[in-house]
Order: sequence, then C-alpha cells, then structure tokens
Amino acid sequence: MPVTVTVAKAASLTGLSPHTIRYYLREDLLPTVRQDQNGVHLFTRQDLLYLYCIEFLKACGLSIQEIRTFARFYEEGNATLNDRLALLQDKPAELEGRLRELRHQLALSRYMVWFYRQAAETGSMPVLEGDPFLNFLPPPFPRENDAPEEPLPWPEEHRPALAEMQKICRKARRALSLEDRERCRTCAARDSCGEA
Repeated sequence: MPVTVTVAKAASLTGLSPHTIRYYLREDLLPTVRQDQNGVHLFTRQDLLYLYCIEFLKACGLSIQEIRTFARFYEEGNATLNDRLALLQDKPAELEGRLRELRHQLALSRYMVWFYRQAAETGSMPVLEGDPFLNFLPPPFPRENDAPEEPLPWPEEHRPALAEMQKICRKARRALSLEDRERCRTCAARDSCGEA
C-alpha cells in the first residue's frame, strides 16, 4: 500500500497552502486523491506530483477550467495529444498581450510617480509640453491655479507614458459631447493626440 499524507502534510511538502489544495479538490482537479473512512483526503506521491503539474499549467496561463480539461485529456492517454496541444498553443500570444499591457501600465505608473514627485518638490502641479490632457478636462482641471505658466519639456524617459496618454485621450474623445468636442478643437495638445 503506498505511503499517503494529509492535506496539511501535502501543503508542507509542496509549499502550497492548505486552502489552495482544498480549492483544487473542490474543483475536481485531483481526481486520484482518495479519502479514508473519516473523510480525510490522503495524497500519494503521484498526487503530490500532480499538484506541481497544476501549478505548472497555471504558470503557463491556463485557467482552472482549462486545467480540468487538460487533466481529463491526460487521463485519456496519448490519443488526446492534439487536444492538449490545442489548449496550449494560443497561450504564448495571450501572455505576450498581457505582457504588453503590463509594460504600458508600468510606463504610466513610472510617469505618475515622477509627476507627483515633481509636484511635491515644487508645491504645484507641473505643466508639460504636449500633455494630451492639457485643456482637455473642464475646470478645475487640467491644472491648479498655482501651476507654472511655462510648460516644462516632456522628459525623454517618460515618452512611453505620453504615447499611452494619447491613446486614452483618443478613446475619451470618441465619447465626448459636441460641446466638449468643440473644446478639444482648441486644445493645445490636439496635434500630439492625433485628433486634429
């Protein structure tokens, strides 16, 4: 009879939390795990390896539903190799898309930290040349009354953030009222936003 361990011991051996392992059990991702007469789940060495497989598939970008399907295919043997390939083959492109989105968010986040560091150091909100939000929002935006009159040059290291802000402005303009569209036609940043 193979050596078995409980959920708590399985968690200790794998580094997963007991909550995570119980969630996998509820989601039927561990179909080979058995219970004793008291309802205690007992994990074999093979079950522990299966836990690592689940974590690996999650890291590949598969959802819980896809992991469940993958597990079923795996149990059915080599006749399902093409089915398993079909589940996996689009994941690299999906992850690349998420990575691009994260890069965009990182650029904006770095810019916002820089922007508010400048504001905190000078005591006023900086005005930047080509800022796509300049004259875009109604008062009290885009800037507070104590903002410097002369725009600052846009920092080169934050050009990626400028491109993202321009995209946001373009999307927002499509939803503007006619009155707001008229305001945008007089915006100093209309050329940089590409909405001229």
